[in-house]
Parts: sequence; C-alpha cells; structure tokens
Amino acid sequence: MAFVIRYASLSGEIPSRNPTRSPEHPILCMTTDTKSELAAILTGAAVFPLDDRAFLRITGSDATRWLNGMVTNSIQSLAPREGNYNFLLNAQGRIQGDCTIYREPREEPTFLLETDAAQIDAIRLHLDRFIIMDDVELAPVEDLAGILVAGPQALSIVMALGTANHQAAP
Repeated sequence: MAFVIRYASLSGEIPSRNPTRSPEHPILCMTTDTKSELAAILTGAAVFPLDDRAFLRITGSDATRWLNGMVTNSIQSLAPREGNYNFLLNAQGRIQGDCTIYREPREEPTFLLETDAAQIDAIRLHLDRFIIMDDVELAPVEDLAGILVAGPQALSIVMALGTANHQAAP
C-alpha cells in the first residue's frame, strides 16, 4: 500500500510540557491528554489517517489537455509531484465535485485525482461522459491511502520516514 501524504506546518506557543520522542523514532509520542496532543502539533508533528479519501488515476496522451478543460485550475502548468485544488464543472459551469489533482512523475502525462470517497463514483461517471475522441483513461486506485502529518516538523519527519519516492503534498 502506498500513501498520499499531506503535511502542514503550524506555529504557535502553548504553555504545556513538551511531548516526548522515542529515541528510535522521530515522531512525537501522542497521548490522550489534549494539552500534550496540542503541544505535539505545535512543536513537532501529529499524524492522522485520511480514511475518507479516494483516488482516480488519469492517463493517456490527451490527459493534460482534456483534464485541463474539465477543472477550474491549471493542470497543464503542474510539474511532476505538484498538485492543485480544483472544482469539476459540467457543461453549464456548475460545480459537480471538488478534488486535488497531482501530476505523477512519469514519462507519459499521468495524474492522480484525490477526492472524498463519497463522491468518487459520481466524479468518475461525470468525467467518463466527456471522454469522446480523446486518448484518456480513468482507473480507480484501490491500493492508496492518505495520511495527514501536521506541525512545524511535518516535512522533515515525512522525509526522514523515507517517503521521497511517494507523493507528498503540502
């Protein structure tokens, strides 16, 4: 199983004791104590599973041009490993769903669409209706999960865990 990791850098001060680190592991130990958990988020990092996320891979020689015409943000300007937030629109310009789209680091243009699991089927059906003469394929991605790593040490912890080969999205 691979992961899409979101990281966020937070800053602030909290009048509480510092959370503890295991010598073998860079992630701060989280307790059920709310003050300790908040201190960990503000001084180190916290990890949270994103169980409500679903993914769709978009490939094909026309994927960049086609997908750019389907969403509200510029897909063609994405470099490999970059992503942006988008709305998906119908022909009348009405919002059909929202998603984050990442460009994967492959030779052929390949994109990973991340959205709420509750709307992935509707989004796939909506997008599939607009593939007419385009070389575009949509494929659900079942072996991918999302986690959130938040805190001022989030990026360094993500990199220390060896995720350089996985998708890391701010």
